[in-house]
Amino acid sequence: MNTRSWFAAKLLGLLLGVWCSEVHAAPAQRRILYNLDGDSCMTLKAGRKGPGPIDTADLRRIVEELTAKGSQVDTLLVCINAQVLYFPTRVGTLRGTLSTPEEREKWPEGERQRFRNLQSFFDQGIDPYAIILAEARKKGLEGLLTFRMNDAHGNDFLRTAFWRDHPEFRLGNGALDFGQQPVRDYVFELIREAVQRYDSDGIELDFQRFPTYFQTGTIEERIAQMNPLVERVRALLDDEGKKRGRRLVLGVRAPSNYGRTPPSEAASREIGCDPVGWAQRGWIDFLTVSEFLFERYDLAIRPWKQRLPNLPVYGSIECTEGGTLEQNLTATKYRRAARHLWKDGADGIYLFNFFTTRENGAEAFEPPFEVMQQLGSLPTLENFPIPPWETNRSLVTVKRQLYEKHPQPRTAAMVAVHSVGPQLELREWRARESVSDVADRQQARWSIDNGRTWSPWAAQAASSLVDYGTIKATEIGWGDVFDPASKKLVQTWLRQIEIQGVFYNASFVRTSEDQGRTWSAPSVLRYESGPEFDSKNPLQSDYLQRNNGYPGNQILVRRDGSLVICLAHANALRDSGNDRRPWRMGAVLFLGRWNVQNAAYEWTPGARTEIEPERSARGLMEPEVAELTDGRLLVVWRGSNTGWDGSVAKEPGRKWFAISVDGGRSLSAVQEWKYADGGSFYSPSSIHRMIRHSVTGKLYWIGNICLEPPDGNLPRYPLLIAEVDETQAALRRETLSVIEDRYAFQGPAVQFSNFSLYENRETHDLELYLTTYGQEPDPKDWATADCYHYSVQLK
Repeated sequence: MNTRSWFAAKLLGLLLGVWCSEVHAAPAQRRILYNLDGDSCMTLKAGRKGPGPIDTADLRRIVEELTAKGSQVDTLLVCINAQVLYFPTRVGTLRGTLSTPEEREKWPEGERQRFRNLQSFFDQGIDPYAIILAEARKKGLEGLLTFRMNDAHGNDFLRTAFWRDHPEFRLGNGALDFGQQPVRDYVFELIREAVQRYDSDGIELDFQRFPTYFQTGTIEERIAQMNPLVERVRALLDDEGKKRGRRLVLGVRAPSNYGRTPPSEAASREIGCDPVGWAQRGWIDFLTVSEFLFERYDLAIRPWKQRLPNLPVYGSIECTEGGTLEQNLTATKYRRAARHLWKDGADGIYLFNFFTTRENGAEAFEPPFEVMQQLGSLPTLENFPIPPWETNRSLVTVKRQLYEKHPQPRTAAMVAVHSVGPQLELREWRARESVSDVADRQQARWSIDNGRTWSPWAAQAASSLVDYGTIKATEIGWGDVFDPASKKLVQTWLRQIEIQGVFYNASFVRTSEDQGRTWSAPSVLRYESGPEFDSKNPLQSDYLQRNNGYPGNQILVRRDGSLVICLAHANALRDSGNDRRPWRMGAVLFLGRWNVQNAAYEWTPGARTEIEPERSARGLMEPEVAELTDGRLLVVWRGSNTGWDGSVAKEPGRKWFAISVDGGRSLSAVQEWKYADGGSFYSPSSIHRMIRHSVTGKLYWIGNICLEPPDGNLPRYPLLIAEVDETQAALRRETLSVIEDRYAFQGPAVQFSNFSLYENRETHDLELYLTTYGQEPDPKDWATADCYHYSVQLK
């Protein structure tokens, strides 16, 4: 940058300072303080996947994002250094200017673009940080600088002349030894230059980025050397404040010890910083307590408040739990962290690196800006109930791995793995889905050693959609179980015909003697008289209207050896609109037993029941049947508050249940399924499963629960597991535990619901294979979905 350009930039900064120098009092309360890293915001913006040009409108938009209607952000802190300074400097080194040509060739594209953008701004006489601060003032925010006291990233573009010329002052990775007076003098001059350049409301000294300051010395010696530096900054601000006609704020972000122990006064003093002493001397106006980079949800604020009852102490929320995309905080997790901080005595919430989700290139995504309206007070947080699974002791340890990626955009990877024999036999089924509920390119393989080795893939039906000339019908296998009585694999099978939005479902049973390689002809589950299916006349009315039924996801083998199947969407005897509804309101049980003499299964229709559309707009869906310890049968159905025909139920989305005390020949009235303590819960219209574990002996339920009334199928997260109280035939609220929840980078319509389930006979883990429909932000990409494998170990 030439000398003329530098003076132009300096002059513009001074002019902006004069223009914005009206008295601006500190806010009565800093509800949310937002720390803006001054580097990536110079290349990235909303909706951009990777670095690019930035103009002055983009700079103002940064502040607009924080001040949308209802925002509780009161303070914006703008970071302007990382050893180097981000503006032309007469004291220090401008970022990137000491890198060699060879080093610049190796710069990541983000750093190249940042350098170009800043150079363009300053060559035009524009100081981007002055514009951001001026816009913050215009929007009514307190605008502070934040200064990294000893950055140790160590990149070549953060190299300074001071570091280059004084190897005797180095600690490592660019950090400096504050035990040396020249270092403290140099840092003070950098701070002075920044304070005098920008018309801010003050400055924060960020001792947390990075918390390394001294080569040697006792605690008291270190503190005695650091104290005068903080005192000098206070005096500098007082002098500048007199010139501007207002007090300039001095804040401090306390250092920790890189997360080895919780941030505390003792840890801070050991490093050489004494915030309590600084406050008692009147040097600082607020203190921020934070973890080093990773959120832990248990940051201790109360001990600091006990020592500093008259000083605002803010609790920081870090943007991630670790170093992967999956660990970035969601809105739910931000609220969880904020609730703790407020309840532990924080005077406000500090957000660090909130925007860094934009730094992920092609995988960049937007942070949850909605929390700007939520985190700033306990009353607003109370609008979001605390989920029990947030405070419960988890029942499980979960291992998650990507099992199969989607083969191409808008095509889902469908996978199901089942236990298909008496020992370690498994069958894996795969398909592709680009049209909703249509499985194409189906194939299967088998293992006899619990998945250690597999047979070659064998082609199955090309598509679940079968062409009968006048119509196409869905035909596909459903839930299956190995029956020790017959030594056969027993499976439900569905034929579904849709005519102008009305679904006609017929359920069948078929069996296999070779673990699902070949199957018997499907046998219809019949509870009414009526004709057989005629492939030459598939639309005959008597066939379509009679014996409707849609299978659940499992077949129950009872302790006495009998089998139970429950069909959903059966004909409802009391429903005058039965024949016209898109989905029928009834359900029917079938009771089966292997007849040794006849070498065949005998299936008898059992209890029939139904639900009013005012309670569940799509009826009783995807039932799950379990045998309780006392022999009663528990049937739980999925419901829906919305119907495909636009109808809306009066009841919110729930699960529904009934009990049979006579083996399925009769059922109690259908009721709302609740917690064992009598409390209600909401559940979207999504599948669910129950499974009795062979080791614990307990019955577990797996499915989706939400805190607010769902909208039909959504939200289908989180995926939870809980124990069933078998006396109450209800969920034990205190056992609800998370298997999976939405990640910050996933779309709001992501689904953790369509999964296969079995218990691993060797490890006794519960094995789930789940396709994450809706994982992409654009709803049109709902089928761009990967399959994940979860091993769920019960504690």
